[in-house]
Amino acid sequence: MTADRHGHLMSDTGAEALASYEQALDDLLFFRPGVAEAAQAVLAAAPRSVMGQTLAAYLGVLGTEEKDAAAARDSFARFRSGLDTAGVTPRERMHLAAATAWLDGDMHGAGRILGDLTIVYPRDALALFAGHQHDFLTGDAARLRDRVGGALDAWDEDDPHHGPLLGMYAFGLEESGHYERAEEVGLTALARHPGDVWGIHSVVHTYEMRGRFTDGIRFLDARTDEWSQGSLLTVHNWWHYALYTLETGDTARVLEIYDAALHHDGSPGVAMQLLDAAALLWRLNLAQDDQSARWARLADAWENRDDGPHYAFNDAHAVMAYVGSGRVAQAQRLVQDRERWVAAEPRGSNRAMTAEIGLPVCRALIAYGQHDTAGPPICCCPSATGCTGSAAATPNGTPFSGPSSRQPSVPAAASWPGPCSANVSNCAPSARTTGRPRPGWRSSSATRYALRPPANAPPHSVSPGDAGGRTRAYRAGPADAHARSWGRRPGEACTRSGVRALGGAEACPFARLAVKSVMDTSRSCGRAAIGAVTALLLLVLTAVAGPTAAAESHPPPAADPAAIRDWNVIATDTISANLGPTRPSGQVVIWHGFVSAAVYNAVVGIQRTYAPYKWRARGPSTASPEAAAVTAAHRVLLTYFPASQAPLDAAYADSLAKIPDGRAKRQGVAFGERAADHLIELREDDGRFAPVEFTAVPAPGVWRPTPPAHLPFIDPWLATLRPLLLTSPAQFRPGGPPALSSARYAQDVNEVKTMGAKTGSARTAQQTETALFFGGNLAVQFQSAFRDHTARHHLDIADTARMFAAGNASATDAVVTAWDAKLHYGFWRPITAVQLADTDGNPATEADPQWQPLLVTPPHPDYLSGHTTVAGAVIRTLTGILGTTHIDLNVPSEITGTTRHYAEAGQFNEDMINARVWAGIHFRTADVVGCRAGTRIGVWALAHYFSPLRPAGRHAMPPAQQLCPHGSAS
Repeated sequence: MTADRHGHLMSDTGAEALASYEQALDDLLFFRPGVAEAAQAVLAAAPRSVMGQTLAAYLGVLGTEEKDAAAARDSFARFRSGLDTAGVTPRERMHLAAATAWLDGDMHGAGRILGDLTIVYPRDALALFAGHQHDFLTGDAARLRDRVGGALDAWDEDDPHHGPLLGMYAFGLEESGHYERAEEVGLTALARHPGDVWGIHSVVHTYEMRGRFTDGIRFLDARTDEWSQGSLLTVHNWWHYALYTLETGDTARVLEIYDAALHHDGSPGVAMQLLDAAALLWRLNLAQDDQSARWARLADAWENRDDGPHYAFNDAHAVMAYVGSGRVAQAQRLVQDRERWVAAEPRGSNRAMTAEIGLPVCRALIAYGQHDTAGPPICCCPSATGCTGSAAATPNGTPFSGPSSRQPSVPAAASWPGPCSANVSNCAPSARTTGRPRPGWRSSSATRYALRPPANAPPHSVSPGDAGGRTRAYRAGPADAHARSWGRRPGEACTRSGVRALGGAEACPFARLAVKSVMDTSRSCGRAAIGAVTALLLLVLTAVAGPTAAAESHPPPAADPAAIRDWNVIATDTISANLGPTRPSGQVVIWHGFVSAAVYNAVVGIQRTYAPYKWRARGPSTASPEAAAVTAAHRVLLTYFPASQAPLDAAYADSLAKIPDGRAKRQGVAFGERAADHLIELREDDGRFAPVEFTAVPAPGVWRPTPPAHLPFIDPWLATLRPLLLTSPAQFRPGGPPALSSARYAQDVNEVKTMGAKTGSARTAQQTETALFFGGNLAVQFQSAFRDHTARHHLDIADTARMFAAGNASATDAVVTAWDAKLHYGFWRPITAVQLADTDGNPATEADPQWQPLLVTPPHPDYLSGHTTVAGAVIRTLTGILGTTHIDLNVPSEITGTTRHYAEAGQFNEDMINARVWAGIHFRTADVVGCRAGTRIGVWALAHYFSPLRPAGRHAMPPAQQLCPHGSAS
């Protein structure tokens, strides 16, 4: 069985097919037209290649072409019907499932499978690319950022595919509103591969979103040879160039670009290019620039395609072309066809996108084409006296003359007897925005206006708020006060695009793209002021934010997060008292994971900010989260440590006494009991204390009990414990340790021998202090750091519960993962390896029978390091929760009696890795590989659990740099 360049096994794929596959993958990442030919060459050489067939299936759907998808579906079905799955690898099985789901119309199911695939196999470039394009097609901004960002830590920077991955990550950052960071990452990608057209595209977006049109033109002009011809993204990047040019007012140049690049007699008529053409003409249309002849030719091209209901985004742009060309009846026929299809089709991602977003968009476009602009008018004027060509309708609903005619002047909002529709934009002059715009805002114009309420609105009237469904009261005062009342930061602005994107639309990711296709086509706030589209936006807001608004209409009572920190201290003391002075580190982590998960469910089940852990129950919104939290913690601890009943009961009574008596308290206690009981039930028969034994016979490289106590393998049952989050203990089991004959092994032995010796080492005093600092129980150190961080940063009770639960649950599974590898590989410890180096068969090592490590060696094998695996998981989880690598942790040590401040995640992991080497108890390979495995666990944790249920929750943003250092730092 062959393997690709990243070590992934490929069934039924010979050397010739593998070479073509690698070429196809390279062409795909760089958007080269040769990808189709290379993919065909794979199947010509190896027709039964699973990855070759999967690649062909992905190519069939990524272009959003109905006929291509149908052909790919038939071909893939024939392949699968004759496939013998016995020799198919687990990775290939996941690809088969993802491709099948996508071809069958379940785009979101395919996205979830690809997400799991890239967590398990983060160096699978095809899965990352297909997943990234899936997120683009479904408009899922958060996953555009997080899917690739979460995998970058597994890639070496000198890998030839690392550059295009950075380009993808840059686009995800941009779509999530992190414009400066996106530009930085995109330029880094281009420094490595100037021909990375997706990286170019990503940087182009950052300039557009910040209104830096001149910079954008200069950027593209400097790279004309790289993007202007010869790639699958050529037309789209020309479209972006045309948008910049449009903002400069050079319409003649815009039309020149349109005719030469976007749509002409030689255009292939593919959907991706036709929708670019439609979007550009629509902008001109809204600018009152009559392009009837071009509209007619474009409408002909859409009509010639004769598309069925395949992708709602394409439908919206086809309707745009029909409306622009005056063929409203044709647009209506398309809508009627989709309505019949929606009524008959019971399932599928496009069915939901069409029903919930596509059809409302199409109906709004048709209403606009029919001049049906009834509804509350929108005022978005660049002057205080009135709008010329800006408002959709006069106060009595009188429509303007039509899509290709100059709109009449209408009064400013202040002179209207009724208020403007404030949902989209009410604007007044403001200075240019400085700093990073809030994620979700479209900042694509040099002319910016600060959002204001209608002039005739009462001081505290309520108007629709942001996409999260919140209502905001208008406040009197300067523009920044109004900005805050609309959920914006001071200085942020609406733009000539005029609309805030629906960034919180997790329930229907297509919403963001759908609204963008209609509203971001406007070249000014005023020209986006269409009553029909206002009604559309209200529809989308209702569909997307309805449940959130309902949830927020009954806010839970305020709660003190100190209750969680107090019971974390109680849990730490209880666990320590019951486990005894040795306190096996693995067990400490496990019990904290159980308690934190129950407390988390008790809190979020009431507050409904985050998804509960493996539970669907919801508590009364009037219940006390404090009472629920302390009850859950008490009940779980009492169940597992009944010998501590007296102190636990006393602490519980003291905690309840601090909560006012009444209905909220009673409800909280009851729900906390339910949360605890659910966790306890989940953990029944999970493998705790199972009779697992380490049976390997001592031999070179094989672990055996170590001095001074020569204790047996402690808690081997942890290797088979059912994880809290992962699917199995071996889910992230890495490859084995270095061979005894390898140079890597010799380097590991000689480093630990020199740096980790108890006496005569090459360590500095600071390095010795670092080794001692992390020589105690890491779980206890993390609990203290969590308590300090949540208190200093004033996290509320839900965010506090989430940090403890996510951190401790990922740490629990890190212990299970490390112990699985320890039991599976059983690799000897440095003390054994150094003393018996004359038996390893490696001429680069030399035995020292008297060698001793700085710290006493724990009684379990070397590979993987439990400490670094736990650290990697916890630190990756924290960076995801915090949205930054700046973790700001104060970590104490019971060994040294000191506290260290860690500002950056990478520094913590680097110190942890070095500490275990300098302590003489682990080889560096076991430390680094453990850290990487832990990082993958952290990514998995936040991809599947602890996710926000509404925009009020904290969202994850994965870091874009390595969190686990490479090589020696000594």
